[in-house]
Amino acid sequence: MSPLPRPKLRFLAMALALFTAAGVAAWAQPAPSGPSTLAVLPLSGVFQVPKPGNPYPGQGQGQQIPRAPQGLAGARIVGLEAQINQRVTMAFFKTGRFQLIEREQLNTVLKEGKFEQSGLVDDATAAKLGKQIGATYVLVGSYTGSIGHTVEVKTGFFGGKSREDSYPGHLEVRLRLVNTEDGSIREAILLHATSMDPKAYHSYELLLDDLSSSLDKDAAARFPLMGYVIKVISDKEVLVDLGQNQRIEKGAGFQLVEQGEDVVHPVTGKRIKGERKVLTELKVTDVGEESSTLKVTGARATLKVGQTVVQAP
Repeated sequence: MSPLPRPKLRFLAMALALFTAAGVAAWAQPAPSGPSTLAVLPLSGVFQVPKPGNPYPGQGQGQQIPRAPQGLAGARIVGLEAQINQRVTMAFFKTGRFQLIEREQLNTVLKEGKFEQSGLVDDATAAKLGKQIGATYVLVGSYTGSIGHTVEVKTGFFGGKSREDSYPGHLEVRLRLVNTEDGSIREAILLHATSMDPKAYHSYELLLDDLSSSLDKDAAARFPLMGYVIKVISDKEVLVDLGQNQRIEKGAGFQLVEQGEDVVHPVTGKRIKGERKVLTELKVTDVGEESSTLKVTGARATLKVGQTVVQAP
């Protein structure tokens, strides 16, 4: 085979250099901070109510007697799925990292595509549905729970008896965040909620409130809001590309971070993400529609345009 002429060699070398530089530049670009589109499928599960046990006053001092809860309307139990789904949706919405598919649009696709509306679809089906409605991720899951009724009978000093009712509640929610591109699981989430109250209705509400609290904390920890410094105002203030549109609130805490270099595994060749270093702490002092002003509240740091800010845990 005859060697290539020098002009062609120079052309190929220049093309290769440009291609390599472009690839490195693309790799070095920060990930976009815009919200990903999310579809939350209806969750389903079993919420059990114990059957009536032995009637009061029981058979001995301090005995725990399971009884059927009173004061919990059937509509409340039936509507539990909708309430859990609403609280799950709200927790992901409040992170500011997701743009949610409207419920009406999702229900239409579920009906037209004859998908299961139980939430118990497999990951491949969830990914297929997500692609159909233009979602980046699909959230699927299920729940199990119960509210019981215990009666503690106590005998007083003079032989009199008294009773103490309590309604212990427990709820377990399992969620999977499925990437619609390849059907992989981005996150697997397991949450527990508990409650206890002398009144069944209060215990039911407390159970849902505890679930909301757990959801908010878990979602915020897994999906912290990220943005970039777009202007350095002073050596202690910066303007970032996060605002009311991302539900930023005045007084919220952020961290100025620096991402360490990725490391290539010497055996497998897998690229491992570098460690993130916190440079300083910041606090939101002013919020606009598309941007916010953050003031340094931690250690002194060099502020530069393009730096990454992450919502503080």
